[in-house]
Amino acid sequence: MVVVRAGSVGHLESRLETDLVGQLLVSKCVCVYWHDDHCCYYGSVTGWNGAAHTVVYEDGDVVTEKLGGANAPYWMVTTI
Repeated sequence: MVVVRAGSVGHLESRLETDLVGQLLVSKCVCVYWHDDHCCYYGSVTGWNGAAHTVVYEDGDVVTEKLGGANAPYWMVTTI
């Protein structure tokens, strides 16, 4: 499995591009690497508020995650 930091792939030049990418992740399954736990957790992106995503994890936790940008956690879209 390859996990990337979205912010390291390229620089989004406009707010419109940021919103488009943010909206495209809604309803996708993601794997997010939590550095403190040294583990990846799977969840579904259920929302985008213009700055961060709402991720509902398999264990029921609901967390606001910044999936993109310089301080983003490592994550990837998955089919699981």
